[in-house]
Amino acid sequence: MIITCFELYSTANTSLLFTETRREQTNDATMLASGFTNAPITQLLLLGVVGSAIIASLTDTKYFLWIEVRPHLLDYWQYWRLLTWQLAYTNSAEVLFAAMTFYQLRVIERLWGSRKFAVGTHHLHSTPESPRKSQYRIKG
Repeated sequence: MIITCFELYSTANTSLLFTETRREQTNDATMLASGFTNAPITQLLLLGVVGSAIIASLTDTKYFLWIEVRPHLLDYWQYWRLLTWQLAYTNSAEVLFAAMTFYQLRVIERLWGSRKFAVGTHHLHSTPESPRKSQYRIKG
């Protein structure tokens, strides 16, 4: 049996087209998956936000988690608050909106991949710049 070049070419193109269609379907299925499928960083962030808010409520330590430049940083030198103010939200509305936001960000994690999403999320939640030296009030 003799196979012409045209038949070979058309068979290869059909196979290639089928493979590309299959990849697109797999990609779409991954992007439209429900829940936290292929989104472990988002799941960890959501559980961390809700869990830390619950722990802060149960232990009555919410007042440690908010920050004001004056008096906490400038007057009382409580620089540890720069680290703790990001750990938990202090009321239920903040927790609800943070949880909804993180849940919606699972699509971006699937699109970017977990590693890039983790780096991007870290930059999003980094601490603000410290005040300029001219803003410090010198006592004495």
